[in-house]
Amino acid sequence: RLVQNDVYENHQGVCVWGHGCAVLDRCKIHDNAGPGVVIMADGKPSLENVVIKDNAQQGVLVYNGGAGSFVGCEVSGSGMANVEVHTLGNPVFTRCDLHAGQREGVLVQKGGKGVFEHCDVHHNNGCGVAVLGDPTPETEEKHDEDDSNPSFNANQIRNGKAFGVMCTHEGRGVFEDNDIHHNERAGVFISTGGNPTMRGNFIHDGLREGILVDDHGRGVISRNVIYQNLHSGVGVSFHSDPVLTDNTIRNGCGEGVWVGDNGKGILEENDIHENGGGEVHISTY
Repeated sequence: RLVQNDVYENHQGVCVWGHGCAVLDRCKIHDNAGPGVVIMADGKPSLENVVIKDNAQQGVLVYNGGAGSFVGCEVSGSGMANVEVHTLGNPVFTRCDLHAGQREGVLVQKGGKGVFEHCDVHHNNGCGVAVLGDPTPETEEKHDEDDSNPSFNANQIRNGKAFGVMCTHEGRGVFEDNDIHHNERAGVFISTGGNPTMRGNFIHDGLREGILVDDHGRGVISRNVIYQNLHSGVGVSFHSDPVLTDNTIRNGCGEGVWVGDNGKGILEENDIHENGGGEVHISTY
């Protein structure tokens, strides 16, 4: 058990692997040349009220079957993603503050998993949350466990300089009851086969679209409230094919729903009203 230790100016701050189960309580891990915390090879530590800041690479890197729990931790100022999860990493973050990273607040890729609940992901220079699929060539067989498929529940994802949430290259994920707002690009961006489930989120006050589905993006988008965005509430383009059911899309500056450039999709039982550019606009360009 490590209590109130100050870990700094090392190659890596803390590394847990090989079924390691350390407990870190109220430690400070900062200014390391690599990641602040590395968890791999079935490592499963517990971190409570730990401050992980200003590390040159990731704040937290979880991969190769690493797991672990983070409760009430702060991860900030990382040179790369504040939290990166890949290759069957599967951590749980609860009530953590993930902010001011030079890149993503959370990056899940190459078959990463993980659960993020009641966290505040904010003021990152990249996307608040990015989910990228496994780049396995099409000639190789893929399995469900290869998919990047994290769960985000009841988080704040806000005030980022890019997309609030980005799902691309067949990245998946379940996003439920999150508050996604005041991001400089679309609140949610789905592209190149991204296929998340977006359910019961509030997506609002963004500087572009509420949700943008582009370049063969998909997704199941249901029971969200999408409002007061500067562009379309939902935009669908370039052979994308999402399913939108039972959403409220209102009070945007652009169209409620815009479909163009060979976009497709299913819209069913949505409430679309009081949008400045009209309710539904379908175009060939």
